[in-house]
Amino acid sequence: MVLAMVRLSVQYGNCIFSSAAYCIYGAMLCDKLGDINSGYRFGQLGIQLLYQMNAYYLKAKVYMIYNTMIKHFKEPVSETLPNLIQGIQSGLETGDLVYSGYDAFFFTQNLFFCNHPLDVVAKNAHKYIELTGNNSKSKSHHLGLKILLQTVLNLQHLSKNKLLIIGDIFTENDISSTLFENSTMMSHLNLCKTNISYLFGDYDAAISSSQQLKEYQESNPAFFMYLVNNFYYSLSLLANYNNKSFPERKKYLNQVQINQKRMKLWAHHAPCNFLHKYDLVEAEKARILGKNDLVIDLYD
Repeated sequence: MVLAMVRLSVQYGNCIFSSAAYCIYGAMLCDKLGDINSGYRFGQLGIQLLYQMNAYYLKAKVYMIYNTMIKHFKEPVSETLPNLIQGIQSGLETGDLVYSGYDAFFFTQNLFFCNHPLDVVAKNAHKYIELTGNNSKSKSHHLGLKILLQTVLNLQHLSKNKLLIIGDIFTENDISSTLFENSTMMSHLNLCKTNISYLFGDYDAAISSSQQLKEYQESNPAFFMYLVNNFYYSLSLLANYNNKSFPERKKYLNQVQINQKRMKLWAHHAPCNFLHKYDLVEAEKARILGKNDLVIDLYD
């Protein structure tokens, strides 16, 4: 559908919906086809067209696509935050509650990824849980925000079990059909599980969640969370390396190599978001292989 929209726009001229088509096409280029420069330019074209055609009622949608699927490939992910706030407001003003909900969810998720204080993330999660809770079109975003808030509570040691996303806000054992049928939110759930499992030292669980998330990634655009998963997947494999047999260790290192090949490409285009991740994984790899001089340089 997206390819058809782009082709028709090129052949017969742009319409207001071309702005969304160019952005989604840009996301496909960045992620599935690995052409980050062209994808970024198509995304910028979509934003430019949005303003040229004064298509304000599409702003919540186009801003969500550009700021969650494209911008992090070239610019600091922190710079998506003010734009996502604008998307939320635009969606509320124009009645686009679906994409206003998406913008609210991804804004809060990116706050978390940017390492804002957990209290700040929790405050915003509470705010947007209340906003999306009154909207039947935002059920999945509402649940996604609850998952994130419960994850924050786990990290603050305010949950019943720090290794499971189970508490007063959200319980993973009671996944509704609304959540199960939404690949984006199931990806989010698995990334949150990967995050807490790695940080609290349950590396087998972290690896399992990362692998489940990768299955959802195949049919989804390049949300920043998938690139973050690459990082935690590699760290979890390396942390668990010494607990495995020789054949399993070989598989682990092969998977890390695959992950790092992609991370290196991302780091080349957006070192602000990915170079430190690439270097940290390389340092951990050097550590388990006993390359002590390299370890010191990479950690520095």
